[in-house]
Amino acid sequence: MKRTGLIIAVLAVAACAELGRQPGAPSEKFRFDVRAVDEYGYTGPVGSKRPLSYQFCVPNTPGDRATVQQIDPSARFLSGVPGRPGCTEDRILAIGSTDQPNWRRVLDAIADLPYVDVIRLTKFE
Repeated sequence: MKRTGLIIAVLAVAACAELGRQPGAPSEKFRFDVRAVDEYGYTGPVGSKRPLSYQFCVPNTPGDRATVQQIDPSARFLSGVPGRPGCTEDRILAIGSTDQPNWRRVLDAIADLPYVDVIRLTKFE
């Protein structure tokens, strides 16, 4: 029951925040072109399409990490790593992927969280 309440609260926040954005318009928090990603979560030329990984900072609390995990099951957390968004000691780096169903809704809901300032691409080297 508690989990259902959390999910409803997160969706309500996302819905309210969505009212201020044009349908289909990317959030200003995205530092990459989400329009380059297809409906399946892949980008690139035909024959070599791949999903994107993205990263953002989250307050390092069990509740905030659980909220993010509920929205984005692909999210993984890395402590003590600033990442491309520049996470501080009290914020943990979260890395997610477009390789999931409803990837755009997931990403929009993450962007709508008030404590997420920016979402950047992950550059694996």
